[in-house]
Amino acid sequence: LASRGAAKGTRKLAKGAIPPEVLEAVLSGIADIPDEVTRDAVMASLLGYRGTDLSGIRTSRALATRAGTPRPYYDRETGITRDPDVAAGRGRKGAGPDKPPGPVLRAILDRRFDAAGDTGELFPDINTGKISSALKKHVFSKIPKDVLDNLLTKPTGYTDLRRITASAIANQLGRPDLASQIISHKGDDVIDVVMTGYYTDVEDLSGLEQRGQILSAYEKMM
Repeated sequence: LASRGAAKGTRKLAKGAIPPEVLEAVLSGIADIPDEVTRDAVMASLLGYRGTDLSGIRTSRALATRAGTPRPYYDRETGITRDPDVAAGRGRKGAGPDKPPGPVLRAILDRRFDAAGDTGELFPDINTGKISSALKKHVFSKIPKDVLDNLLTKPTGYTDLRRITASAIANQLGRPDLASQIISHKGDDVIDVVMTGYYTDVEDLSGLEQRGQILSAYEKMM
């Protein structure tokens, strides 16, 4: 099987894998975001977090379930962001699976945990819109024109960042199954239909089971 792609009409950034030069330019742009909280939020998004979850992560389960829609909370001892696992709804998409972070993401979450105020918010005043604005102003503008010319469409917002993450994990690291989990889709034994239908094509599916631990490998690649 050489590739598995989507039907026409999706907003994928590239036919096939997104060029690795896109991820390199994105990392350079993230470093230029002046506000530390926003910079950490954009980096966490690149490492698989949804903006809706970042905007509500708390320092404890008690704060995560205190009022309104239950939010995730960060267990600093284990380094894992957990769902509070309560009966109340989490919205249309629900919560993604618990994901132990690699060292880069853990350092970000530890830093935000230590700086949290009385509300326990790790990323105060952060939402998907603010992340998208930072991407447009500081990040996607760093992608060279010759790289953009090889894309089907220019990246413009938050979902495009998730497309870049999905493509890098699925294609450069050869784990489309874990790409689905990291971007918070359920996934199946091979490739998640939502991911391949909306985020990225997947190329070269041979030898997937021989690849290493994906989260740390993704951080090392970056």
